[in-house]
Amino acid sequence: MALQGDVGQFIEAFNLGEGGVEVENEVGQEGGGVGHGRKDAPSSTLARHSSPKYFMKPVLLLLLTLLLKLPTAGPPAVRVTFSPLTKAAYLAAAKATVVTKPTTTIPLKKIRGHLVIPTAKGPKIFQDKAIGTDDIEQAEYVYQGYLPQFGYHVVEAHLWERTQWVLLDKQGRCLEFYEAPLFSPDLKSFVIASPGIEYAVYPNEIQLFRFENGRWQQVWKLEPSVEPMSWEPDKIRWLSNLTLLLKKKMWTGKNPGTTFTYAKLTIQ
Repeated sequence: MALQGDVGQFIEAFNLGEGGVEVENEVGQEGGGVGHGRKDAPSSTLARHSSPKYFMKPVLLLLLTLLLKLPTAGPPAVRVTFSPLTKAAYLAAAKATVVTKPTTTIPLKKIRGHLVIPTAKGPKIFQDKAIGTDDIEQAEYVYQGYLPQFGYHVVEAHLWERTQWVLLDKQGRCLEFYEAPLFSPDLKSFVIASPGIEYAVYPNEIQLFRFENGRWQQVWKLEPSVEPMSWEPDKIRWLSNLTLLLKKKMWTGKNPGTTFTYAKLTIQ
């Protein structure tokens, strides 16, 4: 954001009187120190202090300070349109779906139940707990590798009653999902489809992420209604970099959870 590069020059100019009013120190001219000046300030000083520009200076500096603290804008949100398909059209289109996997290396290994991943903020430790028991704290972590083109480690976590996927970058920032990311053919996007009606432990949602400014960022999210029940994503696949094929499990009508509808999703 160009604002930060210019603010310092603006503030410096403002303090020097370029575009503002320089305020002189009138205190202590006769008493020899602070607190001993004349109480009846010269009329020129009073006029200067009562000027609108005098009061505008702290207000402008406060506004500039607040602007500097604003977070960096993320990638612009995208629009996704749904086009309904018949079952026959869906099955025909499914033959052209694309499965793309990014390059993965395995630079780390879990040692005695500990997976230690170094980051700029210190090591991130994943520790197995109570594997094979009914303990609600049980956890088993599987290192799925490092994605060098993105700078992310991938960890699959088997927890009590659920599985999660963790993407961890070099700065120690985590993204957590309930399904594995499905990458677009150009590897610039991935989609997550989490069914959350039949198994309510998971959220009922579809998320789309894009790689922007050196990190994965969410650009679109859809959360089909759970109460009342509507539908949940059953299967999603990429057709191209901007189109997806979706199979929806319907939870409406006379036989909820037993019927399906189909759609093509177009990213705009």
